Amino acid sequence: MIKFGRNSNIVKGISGNKKKKDVNQLSITSLLDVMTILLIFMIKNVSMDAAQRNAPNGMLLPSTITNDELIKKGNVIYVRMYTDKILYGTDNIEVGTLQEFVEDKRVRNTLLGKLENEVKFIKGNDQKPVLLIQADKKLKCKYVIDFIEFSTRAKFADIYFSTIEKTL
Repeated sequence: MIKFGRNSNIVKGISGNKKKKDVNQLSITSLLDVMTILLIFMIKNVSMDAAQRNAPNGMLLPSTITNDELIKKGNVIYVRMYTDKILYGTDNIEVGTLQEFVEDKRVRNTLLGKLENEVKFIKGNDQKPVLLIQADKKLKCKYVIDFIEFSTRAKFADIYFSTIEKTL
């Protein structure tokens, strides 16, 4: 039996127990969640489009590339920076620690010599030399910035960055 009335919202179920059903109120919580997500999505897209439209003529915006695509080019020089060591090349030659890199000119000059030799070899094959700096997520940004400033002396065409997911 169902009772209808102005103040009565009780529905008697098949098993005989009573359930309270609120018919007068409508819950719009999920609707608000969806609207918020849509609003954030639209704001993000509008701001990205505006940034691309306001770029000056001739400006090249940064691009991304996967490690596999970079490796296929064959003109990549790897440097892996960990909190306790710096590894050079695909053979992971240890060239010193970060502290030695910052303080010791011999370590910097040795590494710079290797980078310059690689750049000359790659340019000799009519390719663009590319440096891939892979840094540990725990590494302080100042070390990466120092290394970028240092590596520009070797005259790379492009410098790419990535984080190291696995330890050696």
